[in-house]
Formats: sequence, C-alpha cells, structure tokens
Amino acid sequence: KSVEYSKKALAIKPDSIEAKRQLAWTYWRMGHQEEAAYLYQEIYEKSPGTLSEVFKKYPELGKKVLLTKPRARRRIPFQSQPVLFL
Repeated sequence: KSVEYSKKALAIKPDSIEAKRQLAWTYWRMGHQEEAAYLYQEIYEKSPGTLSEVFKKYPELGKKVLLTKPRARRRIPFQSQPVLFL
C-alpha cells in the first residue's frame, strides 16, 4: 500500500521530496534497488541534505545512489515528463 499512497501523493504534488523519499525507501525495502536509486538520485540532486541521515544510517544505500551512473532518460510512472539524470 505504501507504493500506492506515495504515487497518489506524487500525482497531487509531483515535487514532493518527502513522497519521493518514501517511495524510494519502499522500493529499496522491496528489493527494487534500481528504481529506488533513480528516485534517490533525483532527490539528492534537488536537496542533498535531505538524504544525509539516511545515508549515515544505511551507507550501502548511499554508495549505491552516489556511485550508480544513470543510464539515460527514464520515465518514472508518476511523472508526465522523462527525467534526465546526468
């Protein structure tokens, strides 16, 4: 249900960092690390300080997010425009 609620929140407020962070964390816990990494990268680009506590508590997550190079444009289900990760 967490994925469903986070997506609904993002449909209402697409720039909500908290909703993206919740969705990313849910994906991570479900084992969908690639989806989580993309969302965390997007959050990190917009607000690096938001994730500092998460990365301190889960350093392996921080390494995955910060060291993973995005492949190309990727459409995330709740966004109308493709996201370009550089």
